[in-house]
Amino acid sequence: MSETPTRVLILGGGFAGLSAARAFERHLRGDRRINVTLVCRNNYLLFTPMLAEVAAGEIDSAHVATPNRACVHNVHVQQGEVVAIDLEQHRVQLFSPIVRDQRELLYDHLILALGSIAAFHHAPGAAAYAFPFKHLGDAQRIHDRVLDCFDWAAGASDPVQRRALLTFVVAGGGFAGAELAAALADFVRDTHRFYPRLAGEPARVLLVHHGARLVQELSEAASAYTYKRLQQQGVDLRTHTAVTGVTPSCITLEPGGMVPNAHGALDCRGGPQSGSGGS
Repeated sequence: MSETPTRVLILGGGFAGLSAARAFERHLRGDRRINVTLVCRNNYLLFTPMLAEVAAGEIDSAHVATPNRACVHNVHVQQGEVVAIDLEQHRVQLFSPIVRDQRELLYDHLILALGSIAAFHHAPGAAAYAFPFKHLGDAQRIHDRVLDCFDWAAGASDPVQRRALLTFVVAGGGFAGAELAAALADFVRDTHRFYPRLAGEPARVLLVHHGARLVQELSEAASAYTYKRLQQQGVDLRTHTAVTGVTPSCITLEPGGMVPNAHGALDCRGGPQSGSGGS
C-alpha cells in the first residue's frame, strides 16, 4: 500500500511564493512523498520594479510578466483567488472568476505568501476615484488614461478644465510612487509635443508623500538623490503632505488645499505582492 504524500500548499504566486515553490523543487528533486501546490491569482509572475515603464509605454507588458508554469516543473500550479482558510480542518477555498465557481484544496502544511492590498482607508473617495498601482492591468489603465486626458484637453475650451486634465497626482513616495512619478514625467513630456493645440499649456506631475523624505527604505543620501532627480525631471514634490479625500472634481491635500481632478489620483500604496510598494 502506497503512502499518502504530504501536501504542501503555497498561497501566493509573487516573488515569495514562487521562490518557496522553486526551493521545494530543488530540494525534493521528484520526491513523490511530498506534493507541492502553488496557488496564484494570476497565471504569471509580475516583475513590478518595471511596472512604471509599462505605465509610461516604454516597454510592453509581456516583458514584465513571466508564466509561473515556466518557472516550476514538478510543482502543481493552481490559479484562483483565496476566499477562505480553515486552519482547523486544513482546508482552503478558491474562487475562479472565469467559471464563477469555488474549489476546495486540502493541505498538511500551509505557506502564506499572499502579499498585501492597496489601502484607501485614510482618503475617503480614493477607492472609487483613484487608480491603484499594483498589477499589470493597473499600469495599462494609467497609460491609456494619460493619453485620454491629453486628447480631452486638446478639445477643451475651458482653461480650468484643461489644467485639471493635464495635472496628474501620484499619492505615495515609496519605491513605486517615485518610479511612477519619474516615468510619468517623461511620458507626459514626450506626449505633450504631439498636441500643438496645447503648446504653452503646462502639464504637471504632482507627487504627494506624507513622510519627511521619499523612499524612506533607502539611506538619507539615496533619498536626497531621488528627490533631486525627480525635481530635475520637473515633478512637483510635496512631502509632509497627505491625500485626505478624492472626489470626481477634486483631490484634497493636507496641507495644500484642493487640486482639480478630472481623472483621479494615481495611488501607489501597493504592497509586497506587487513588489516594491509606496507609502
